[in-house]
Amino acid sequence: MHPIVSVKQLSKTYASGFQALNNVNLDIRPGEILALLGPNGAGKTTLISIICGIVNATSGTVTVDGFDNVTDYRKTRSRIGLVPQELTLGAFERVWHTLCFSRGMFGKKPDAEYLEKVLRDLSLLDKKDNMLMTLSGGMKRRVLIGKALSHEPKVLFLDEPTAGVDVALRQDMWALVERLRASGVTIILTTHYIEEAEAIADRVGVINKGELLLVDEKQALMHKLGKRQLMIELETAIKQVPEALSGWALELSPQGEQLTYTYDPLKTHTGVHELFQAIQASGLVIKDVDGQDLAGGNFCQPGEQRIMNFYAIRVIYLSEMRRAFETVAQSFASPVLTTVLYFVVFGSAIGTRIESVEGVPYGSFIVPGLMMLAILTQKHCQRLIRYLLSQIHRQYL
Repeated sequence: MHPIVSVKQLSKTYASGFQALNNVNLDIRPGEILALLGPNGAGKTTLISIICGIVNATSGTVTVDGFDNVTDYRKTRSRIGLVPQELTLGAFERVWHTLCFSRGMFGKKPDAEYLEKVLRDLSLLDKKDNMLMTLSGGMKRRVLIGKALSHEPKVLFLDEPTAGVDVALRQDMWALVERLRASGVTIILTTHYIEEAEAIADRVGVINKGELLLVDEKQALMHKLGKRQLMIELETAIKQVPEALSGWALELSPQGEQLTYTYDPLKTHTGVHELFQAIQASGLVIKDVDGQDLAGGNFCQPGEQRIMNFYAIRVIYLSEMRRAFETVAQSFASPVLTTVLYFVVFGSAIGTRIESVEGVPYGSFIVPGLMMLAILTQKHCQRLIRYLLSQIHRQYL
Protein backbone atom coordinates (compact mmCIF):
# COMPACT_ATOMS: atom_id res chain seq x y z
CA MET A 1 0.00 0.00 0.00
CA HIS A 2 1.41 3.40 -1.01
CA PRO A 3 1.59 6.01 1.78
CA ILE A 4 -0.87 8.91 1.58
CA VAL A 5 1.86 11.21 2.99
CA SER A 6 5.58 10.57 2.61
CA VAL A 7 8.31 12.67 4.26
CA LYS A 8 11.93 12.06 3.25
CA GLN A 9 15.04 13.51 4.94
CA LEU A 10 13.17 16.65 5.99
CA SER A 11 15.10 19.36 7.84
CA LYS A 12 14.26 22.91 8.84
CA THR A 13 16.69 25.54 10.16
CA TYR A 14 15.41 29.07 10.78
CA ALA A 15 17.32 32.25 10.01
CA SER A 16 18.27 32.58 13.67
CA GLY A 17 20.16 29.28 13.38
CA PHE A 18 17.65 27.27 15.39
CA GLN A 19 17.16 23.79 13.92
CA ALA A 20 13.51 22.84 14.34
CA LEU A 21 13.68 19.56 12.36
CA ASN A 22 16.61 17.26 11.66
CA ASN A 23 16.43 14.60 8.92
CA VAL A 24 12.85 13.44 9.55
CA ASN A 25 11.55 10.42 7.62
CA LEU A 26 7.90 9.41 7.91
CA ASP A 27 5.32 7.46 5.88
CA ILE A 28 1.64 7.79 6.78
CA ARG A 29 -0.77 5.08 5.70
CA PRO A 30 -4.19 5.84 4.14
CA GLY A 31 -7.07 5.75 6.61
CA GLU A 32 -4.99 5.57 9.79
CA ILE A 33 -4.79 7.80 12.84
CA LEU A 34 -1.20 8.78 13.57
CA ALA A 35 -0.35 10.63 16.77
CA LEU A 36 2.83 12.69 16.95
CA LEU A 37 3.78 12.69 20.60
CA GLY A 38 6.29 15.11 22.07
CA PRO A 39 6.79 18.01 24.49
CA ASN A 40 6.25 21.66 23.64
CA GLY A 41 8.90 22.88 21.20
CA ALA A 42 9.69 19.38 19.94
CA GLY A 43 8.99 20.28 16.29
CA LYS A 44 5.49 18.84 15.86
CA THR A 45 3.87 22.03 14.55
CA THR A 46 6.83 22.78 12.28
CA LEU A 47 6.56 19.33 10.72
CA ILE A 48 2.87 19.57 9.88
CA SER A 49 3.27 23.20 8.74
CA ILE A 50 5.84 22.09 6.17
CA ILE A 51 3.61 19.23 5.00
CA CYS A 52 0.69 21.66 4.64
CA GLY A 53 2.82 24.16 2.70
CA ILE A 54 2.77 26.92 5.33
CA VAL A 55 6.50 26.75 6.11
CA ASN A 56 9.33 26.13 3.63
CA ALA A 57 11.69 23.25 4.36
CA THR A 58 15.45 23.76 4.38
CA SER A 59 15.97 20.35 2.78
CA GLY A 60 14.08 17.16 2.05
CA THR A 61 10.86 16.29 0.20
CA VAL A 62 7.19 15.85 1.05
CA THR A 63 4.62 14.09 -1.13
CA VAL A 64 0.86 13.94 -0.53
CA ASP A 65 -1.14 11.31 -2.42
CA GLY A 66 1.83 11.00 -4.79
CA PHE A 67 2.19 14.74 -5.51
CA ASP A 68 5.16 16.87 -4.43
CA ASN A 69 4.04 19.65 -2.07
CA VAL A 70 6.34 22.20 -3.75
CA THR A 71 6.00 21.54 -7.49
CA ASP A 72 2.36 20.37 -7.25
CA TYR A 73 1.31 22.56 -4.35
CA ARG A 74 -2.24 23.17 -5.59
CA LYS A 75 -2.96 19.44 -5.75
CA THR A 76 -1.39 18.68 -2.39
CA ARG A 77 -3.10 21.54 -0.54
CA SER A 78 -6.50 20.57 -1.94
CA ARG A 79 -6.00 17.13 -0.36
CA ILE A 80 -5.10 18.49 3.08
CA GLY A 81 -7.20 20.00 5.85
CA LEU A 82 -5.53 21.73 8.80
CA VAL A 83 -6.98 22.53 12.22
CA PRO A 84 -4.52 24.90 13.96
CA GLN A 85 -3.95 25.23 17.70
CA GLU A 86 -5.34 28.76 17.87
CA LEU A 87 -9.03 29.64 17.47
CA THR A 88 -8.63 31.80 14.35
CA LEU A 89 -12.22 32.77 13.55
CA GLY A 90 -14.00 36.04 12.84
CA ALA A 91 -16.33 37.09 15.64
CA PHE A 92 -19.19 38.40 13.48
CA GLU A 93 -19.25 35.70 10.78
CA ARG A 94 -21.86 32.96 10.80
CA VAL A 95 -21.03 29.25 10.95
CA TRP A 96 -22.59 28.40 7.57
CA HIS A 97 -20.92 31.30 5.74
CA THR A 98 -17.56 30.35 7.25
CA LEU A 99 -17.71 26.82 5.82
CA CYS A 100 -19.03 28.00 2.43
CA PHE A 101 -16.24 30.59 2.13
CA SER A 102 -13.55 28.07 3.09
CA ARG A 103 -14.86 25.59 0.50
CA GLY A 104 -14.84 28.28 -2.19
CA MET A 105 -11.22 29.16 -1.41
CA PHE A 106 -10.23 25.76 -2.79
CA GLY A 107 -12.26 26.22 -5.96
CA LYS A 108 -14.94 23.75 -4.96
CA LYS A 109 -18.51 24.17 -6.24
CA PRO A 110 -21.21 24.87 -3.62
CA ASP A 111 -22.54 21.68 -2.04
CA ALA A 112 -25.08 22.39 0.68
CA GLU A 113 -25.81 18.71 1.22
CA TYR A 114 -22.16 17.88 1.98
CA LEU A 115 -21.67 20.87 4.29
CA GLU A 116 -24.85 19.99 6.19
CA LYS A 117 -23.49 16.48 6.64
CA VAL A 118 -20.22 17.90 8.02
CA LEU A 119 -22.11 20.11 10.47
CA ARG A 120 -24.33 17.20 11.48
CA ASP A 121 -21.30 15.00 12.19
CA LEU A 122 -19.85 17.84 14.26
CA SER A 123 -23.14 18.35 16.15
CA LEU A 124 -23.30 21.91 14.81
CA LEU A 125 -26.20 21.76 12.38
CA ASP A 126 -28.54 23.58 14.77
CA LYS A 127 -25.89 26.32 15.14
CA LYS A 128 -25.29 26.93 11.43
CA ASP A 129 -26.95 30.38 11.47
CA ASN A 130 -25.30 31.49 14.72
CA MET A 131 -22.57 34.11 14.85
CA LEU A 132 -19.21 32.66 15.84
CA MET A 133 -18.95 35.04 18.79
CA THR A 134 -21.95 33.33 20.41
CA LEU A 135 -20.34 29.85 20.41
CA SER A 136 -18.43 28.22 23.24
CA GLY A 137 -14.73 27.40 22.93
CA GLY A 138 -15.47 23.75 22.19
CA MET A 139 -17.95 24.64 19.46
CA LYS A 140 -15.48 27.08 17.86
CA ARG A 141 -12.92 24.29 17.70
CA ARG A 142 -15.50 22.12 15.94
CA VAL A 143 -16.12 24.93 13.47
CA LEU A 144 -12.38 24.91 12.71
CA ILE A 145 -12.63 21.20 11.99
CA GLY A 146 -15.63 21.88 9.77
CA LYS A 147 -13.62 24.49 7.84
CA ALA A 148 -10.80 22.00 7.39
CA LEU A 149 -13.24 19.37 6.07
CA SER A 150 -15.27 21.74 3.88
CA HIS A 151 -13.24 21.05 0.72
CA GLU A 152 -13.35 17.24 1.18
CA PRO A 153 -9.68 16.57 2.00
CA LYS A 154 -8.15 13.12 2.16
CA VAL A 155 -5.81 14.03 5.01
CA LEU A 156 -6.71 15.99 8.15
CA PHE A 157 -4.09 17.51 10.47
CA LEU A 158 -5.15 18.31 14.04
CA ASP A 159 -2.55 20.42 15.83
CA GLU A 160 -3.05 19.75 19.55
CA PRO A 161 -6.86 19.70 19.26
CA THR A 162 -7.47 19.12 22.97
CA ALA A 163 -4.87 21.50 24.44
CA GLY A 164 -6.42 23.50 27.27
CA VAL A 165 -9.86 21.84 27.12
CA ASP A 166 -11.63 19.98 29.91
CA VAL A 167 -11.86 16.20 30.19
CA ALA A 168 -15.44 15.94 28.89
CA LEU A 169 -14.67 17.99 25.78
CA ARG A 170 -11.49 16.00 25.20
CA GLN A 171 -13.44 12.75 25.17
CA ASP A 172 -16.00 14.28 22.76
CA MET A 173 -13.10 15.23 20.48
CA TRP A 174 -11.75 11.67 20.58
CA ALA A 175 -15.17 10.32 19.55
CA LEU A 176 -15.29 12.84 16.71
CA VAL A 177 -11.87 11.75 15.45
CA GLU A 178 -13.05 8.14 15.38
CA ARG A 179 -16.09 9.11 13.31
CA LEU A 180 -13.90 11.03 10.85
CA ARG A 181 -11.60 8.04 10.44
CA ALA A 182 -14.63 5.81 9.81
CA SER A 183 -15.59 8.14 6.94
CA GLY A 184 -12.22 7.43 5.25
CA VAL A 185 -10.18 10.48 6.32
CA THR A 186 -6.53 9.96 7.27
CA ILE A 187 -5.85 11.83 10.52
CA ILE A 188 -2.58 13.09 11.92
CA LEU A 189 -2.78 14.74 15.33
CA THR A 190 -0.07 16.28 17.45
CA THR A 191 -0.25 16.03 21.21
CA HIS A 192 1.85 15.97 24.36
CA TYR A 193 -0.70 13.81 26.21
CA ILE A 194 0.35 10.17 26.13
CA GLU A 195 -3.15 9.08 27.21
CA GLU A 196 -4.58 10.83 24.14
CA ALA A 197 -2.26 8.95 21.81
CA GLU A 198 -3.07 5.71 23.61
CA ALA A 199 -6.83 6.30 23.38
CA ILE A 200 -7.32 7.00 19.67
CA ALA A 201 -4.18 6.43 17.60
CA ASP A 202 -3.31 3.40 15.45
CA ARG A 203 0.35 4.33 15.40
CA VAL A 204 2.38 6.73 17.51
CA GLY A 205 5.45 8.72 16.56
CA VAL A 206 7.70 10.22 19.22
CA ILE A 207 9.39 13.48 18.29
CA ASN A 208 11.79 15.50 20.44
CA LYS A 209 14.27 18.28 19.70
CA GLY A 210 13.45 18.13 16.00
CA GLU A 211 14.16 14.42 15.59
CA LEU A 212 11.62 11.67 14.98
CA LEU A 213 12.87 9.14 17.48
CA LEU A 214 10.57 6.28 16.49
CA VAL A 215 7.23 5.39 14.89
CA ASP A 216 5.51 2.19 15.94
CA GLU A 217 2.16 0.51 16.46
CA LYS A 218 0.40 1.84 19.52
CA GLN A 219 0.49 -1.31 21.62
CA ALA A 220 4.15 -2.01 20.88
CA LEU A 221 5.11 1.56 21.70
CA MET A 222 3.06 1.70 24.89
CA HIS A 223 4.94 -1.39 26.04
CA LYS A 224 8.28 0.26 25.30
CA LEU A 225 7.29 3.46 27.08
CA GLY A 226 5.38 1.63 29.81
CA LYS A 227 8.23 1.29 32.31
CA ARG A 228 7.43 3.19 35.47
CA GLN A 229 9.42 4.86 38.18
CA LEU A 230 8.65 5.13 41.87
CA MET A 231 10.40 7.99 43.66
CA ILE A 232 10.75 7.55 47.42
CA GLU A 233 11.97 10.59 49.34
CA LEU A 234 13.69 9.79 52.64
CA GLU A 235 13.48 11.73 55.88
CA THR A 236 17.27 11.54 56.33
CA ALA A 237 19.92 11.39 53.59
CA ILE A 238 21.95 8.18 53.26
CA LYS A 239 25.36 7.58 51.68
CA GLN A 240 24.54 4.26 50.03
CA VAL A 241 21.63 1.89 49.46
CA PRO A 242 21.35 -0.61 52.35
CA GLU A 243 22.29 -4.19 51.57
CA ALA A 244 18.76 -5.33 52.43
CA LEU A 245 17.44 -3.31 49.45
CA SER A 246 19.92 -4.58 46.86
CA GLY A 247 17.32 -6.88 45.27
CA TRP A 248 15.36 -3.94 43.81
CA ALA A 249 18.16 -2.25 41.78
CA LEU A 250 17.40 1.11 43.38
CA GLU A 251 19.03 4.34 42.22
CA LEU A 252 20.17 6.76 44.92
CA SER A 253 20.06 10.49 44.17
CA PRO A 254 23.35 12.46 44.44
CA GLN A 255 22.11 14.13 47.63
CA GLY A 256 21.19 10.75 49.10
CA GLU A 257 17.63 11.84 49.88
CA GLN A 258 15.69 9.92 47.19
CA LEU A 259 15.47 6.30 46.04
CA THR A 260 14.18 5.55 42.51
CA TYR A 261 12.69 2.16 41.64
CA THR A 262 12.08 1.31 37.94
CA TYR A 263 9.78 -1.60 37.11
CA ASP A 264 7.46 -3.05 34.47
CA PRO A 265 3.77 -2.60 35.44
CA LEU A 266 2.71 -5.31 32.97
CA LYS A 267 4.33 -7.99 35.10
CA THR A 268 2.11 -9.87 37.52
CA HIS A 269 4.43 -9.11 40.44
CA THR A 270 5.92 -5.62 40.54
CA GLY A 271 7.58 -5.86 43.96
CA VAL A 272 6.31 -2.43 45.08
CA HIS A 273 4.66 -3.63 48.29
CA GLU A 274 7.67 -5.74 49.31
CA LEU A 275 9.95 -2.75 48.63
CA PHE A 276 8.08 -0.56 51.11
CA GLN A 277 8.21 -3.30 53.72
CA ALA A 278 11.96 -3.74 53.17
CA ILE A 279 12.56 0.01 53.48
CA GLN A 280 10.77 0.08 56.82
CA ALA A 281 12.61 -3.03 58.02
CA SER A 282 15.95 -1.41 57.16
CA GLY A 283 15.19 1.50 59.50
CA LEU A 284 14.71 4.19 56.84
CA VAL A 285 11.91 6.73 57.31
CA ILE A 286 9.86 7.66 54.24
CA LYS A 287 9.14 11.38 53.86
CA ASP A 288 7.22 11.39 50.56
CA VAL A 289 6.27 9.08 47.68
CA ASP A 290 5.72 9.97 44.02
CA GLY A 291 5.61 8.10 40.72
CA GLN A 292 5.56 8.56 36.96
CA ASP A 293 5.91 6.55 33.79
CA LEU A 294 9.04 6.98 31.66
CA ALA A 295 7.05 8.94 29.05
CA GLY A 296 6.44 11.67 31.61
CA GLY A 297 2.83 11.07 32.67
CA ASN A 298 1.57 10.30 36.14
CA PHE A 299 0.63 6.69 36.74
CA CYS A 300 -1.78 4.81 38.95
CA GLN A 301 -2.84 1.20 38.57
CA PRO A 302 -5.50 0.13 41.12
CA GLY A 303 -3.19 -2.06 43.21
CA GLU A 304 -0.34 0.43 43.08
CA GLN A 305 -2.74 3.25 43.98
CA ARG A 306 -3.78 1.50 47.20
CA ILE A 307 -0.16 0.99 48.21
CA MET A 308 0.73 4.58 47.32
CA ASN A 309 -2.29 5.90 49.25
CA PHE A 310 -1.37 3.91 52.37
CA TYR A 311 2.21 5.13 52.53
CA ALA A 312 1.35 8.67 51.40
CA ILE A 313 -1.29 9.00 54.14
CA ARG A 314 1.15 7.62 56.70
CA VAL A 315 3.84 10.12 55.66
CA ILE A 316 1.37 13.03 55.75
CA TYR A 317 0.04 11.94 59.16
CA LEU A 318 3.48 11.79 60.75
CA SER A 319 4.45 15.13 59.21
CA GLU A 320 1.30 16.84 60.45
CA MET A 321 1.71 15.38 63.93
CA ARG A 322 5.22 16.80 64.16
CA ARG A 323 3.98 20.16 62.92
CA ALA A 324 1.13 20.15 65.43
CA PHE A 325 3.49 19.57 68.37
CA GLU A 326 5.79 22.32 67.12
CA THR A 327 2.84 24.72 66.83
CA VAL A 328 1.67 23.92 70.38
CA ALA A 329 5.17 24.45 71.75
CA GLN A 330 5.49 27.78 69.92
CA SER A 331 2.04 28.91 71.10
CA PHE A 332 2.98 28.37 74.78
CA ALA A 333 6.61 29.47 74.57
CA SER A 334 6.05 32.85 72.95
CA PRO A 335 3.50 34.29 75.46
CA VAL A 336 5.43 32.95 78.46
CA LEU A 337 8.71 34.36 77.16
CA THR A 338 7.10 37.72 76.40
CA THR A 339 5.63 37.96 79.91
CA VAL A 340 8.91 36.97 81.60
CA LEU A 341 10.89 39.52 79.56
CA TYR A 342 8.36 42.23 80.44
CA PHE A 343 8.79 41.70 84.15
CA VAL A 344 12.57 41.37 83.85
CA VAL A 345 12.85 44.67 82.01
CA PHE A 346 10.08 46.71 83.64
CA GLY A 347 9.15 44.78 86.78
CA SER A 348 11.46 46.48 89.25
CA ALA A 349 10.58 49.97 88.04
CA ILE A 350 6.83 49.43 87.88
CA GLY A 351 6.60 47.32 91.02
CA THR A 352 7.69 50.23 93.20
CA ARG A 353 5.10 52.58 91.70
CA ILE A 354 2.02 50.44 90.99
CA GLU A 355 0.98 47.81 93.49
CA SER A 356 -2.61 47.25 92.34
CA VAL A 357 -5.16 48.37 89.76
CA GLU A 358 -8.68 48.83 91.14
CA GLY A 359 -7.88 46.44 93.94
CA VAL A 360 -6.38 43.77 91.67
CA PRO A 361 -2.66 42.97 92.13
CA TYR A 362 -0.69 44.43 89.28
CA GLY A 363 0.81 41.06 88.27
CA SER A 364 -2.61 39.41 88.04
CA PHE A 365 -3.89 42.41 86.10
CA ILE A 366 -1.12 42.64 83.46
CA VAL A 367 -0.19 38.98 82.81
CA PRO A 368 -3.39 37.91 80.94
CA GLY A 369 -3.17 40.96 78.71
CA LEU A 370 0.48 40.37 77.91
CA MET A 371 -0.10 36.73 77.06
CA MET A 372 -3.11 37.52 74.85
CA LEU A 373 -1.15 40.25 73.08
CA ALA A 374 1.72 37.83 72.43
CA ILE A 375 -0.65 35.15 71.07
CA LEU A 376 -2.40 37.58 68.70
CA THR A 377 0.92 38.99 67.51
CA GLN A 378 2.27 35.49 66.86
CA LYS A 379 -0.84 34.44 64.90
CA HIS A 380 -0.63 37.60 62.80
CA CYS A 381 3.03 36.95 62.03
CA GLN A 382 2.32 33.32 61.10
CA ARG A 383 -0.45 34.39 58.74
CA LEU A 384 1.82 37.01 57.16
CA ILE A 385 4.63 34.48 56.72
CA ARG A 386 2.27 31.95 55.08
CA TYR A 387 1.06 34.64 52.67
CA LEU A 388 4.60 35.70 51.77
CA LEU A 389 5.69 32.09 51.24
CA SER A 390 2.72 31.43 48.96
CA GLN A 391 3.60 34.51 46.89
CA ILE A 392 7.25 33.47 46.63
CA HIS A 393 6.21 29.93 45.60
CA ARG A 394 3.82 31.28 42.96
CA GLN A 395 6.35 33.69 41.48
CA TYR A 396 9.58 31.74 41.56
CA LEU A 397 8.90 28.01 42.04
